[in-house]
Amino acid sequence: MKKFKYSIIASFIAALALFVVSCSTGGDDDDYTPPIPIASAEQLQKIGVDYPLNGKYELTDNITLTNWMPIGAVQSTAFSGEFDGKGKSITLNGFDPAAYNKTVMISGDDWSAIMAPLGVFWHSSNAEIKNFDLELNIGTGGALALTSTAEFFAVSGVVGYAEQTTVRDISLSGTLIVSRASGGMVVGGIAGLIYKSEISGCASSVTLTAAATAGGVSAGGISAVCLDNPAGKQAITNCSVTGNVSSTGTDEGDTGGIVGQLNGSVEKCSMTGNVSAIASGTQGRIRAGGIAGIFGDVSSGSITNSYATGTVSANSANARARAGGISGDIYCVNGGALVVSSCYATGNVSATGSNESGVGGVIGNVSIDEDNGGGTVTLQACAALNQQVSISGSYTSIGRVVGYAYDASLTNNIADKNMSGTWTDKGPTGKDGADQTLPANQTVFQSTLGWDFSTVWEMDSNYPVLQGQP
Repeated sequence: MKKFKYSIIASFIAALALFVVSCSTGGDDDDYTPPIPIASAEQLQKIGVDYPLNGKYELTDNITLTNWMPIGAVQSTAFSGEFDGKGKSITLNGFDPAAYNKTVMISGDDWSAIMAPLGVFWHSSNAEIKNFDLELNIGTGGALALTSTAEFFAVSGVVGYAEQTTVRDISLSGTLIVSRASGGMVVGGIAGLIYKSEISGCASSVTLTAAATAGGVSAGGISAVCLDNPAGKQAITNCSVTGNVSSTGTDEGDTGGIVGQLNGSVEKCSMTGNVSAIASGTQGRIRAGGIAGIFGDVSSGSITNSYATGTVSANSANARARAGGISGDIYCVNGGALVVSSCYATGNVSATGSNESGVGGVIGNVSIDEDNGGGTVTLQACAALNQQVSISGSYTSIGRVVGYAYDASLTNNIADKNMSGTWTDKGPTGKDGADQTLPANQTVFQSTLGWDFSTVWEMDSNYPVLQGQP
């Protein structure tokens, strides 16, 4: 009787297993195609050659990429599939120089440019890339020198140019040091340039350095440039950077701990490394920020629930320099609505530049272009907890919270009472913020500033940190 009973149970379990498999694969009525397994660099390189660029892929083993041709570069076609790293590791040791002249045209309302993207993926469009560790060994023996006929490079670890793509749950480590003798470049840890794409749940400890001896440079720990938000979402969310980000160029450039140029939104991000930007040319207008180098030029954008603790510096020998603990510059145009809220910075901020340079503990400078549609800028519930902000040069602006505020709306902002300097515009609506004695307890952030300690923030020692950071 027992034997019969157990055989009935075994038959039931077997039947149930078949039912589950049938349901998970859609049964005979579904066009389910299982992901293609990738277990080697050789197999990964087949994407776009023997495997479709719109296919589904899963990484089944740790792999190393040397002299790498980015996926899609040979075909000059974007990857439009799904790539799931399944928690495995990829080591990227360098690129095939033949990839340097694999270019793509990008354009905006009144501009266009020829770009050479570099990364594990060349260009992605309507794709999903997720869930792996990526170690970069690029420039460890000296900066990787880039040469190309392209107007600029978009260099990164994961994807050079991400268009309407989701990138998530990637951990980045190692070194990314690149240089270019002539021409510009944008260099980001996860992506070089993103357009209406979403990056979330990513972390980077990469040391990132970009230098151009005759051109402009933008750099960001997560992405160098962000053009617009994806529909109904923020562009960069829940990401953290702990490595240093630095740039050197001759022309205009933007460098940020999370993103160099932000034409979109950032939420729940942190930067604990240092940010540095240097420009030497007469057109060397530069911006540096703990979260974003420059923020704006978008119909609606925000930086919310984010913080930076490293030092920020912007130095231009012959032009203006702007630096801020959160964003070096805010530029509002065409009726845009820009908001910076519930953010703080603790690192020292400095700038050296000429006419119209600015530095602030949170924001270096605010510009509202009234000749081109203007707009609104709101800075609220932010905390400048820096020990020092400093600036040198002629015709410059400095403030504890914001260096130059123009017509920005300043509401309920605070600053370290003992920040060195002389401050004449104190108060919650002034560019120097209301006095706050440090260390500040949770009550200051939760009750005075109205920060969310239920689902967003928690206290760690003397400062708030974000819950659930990667």
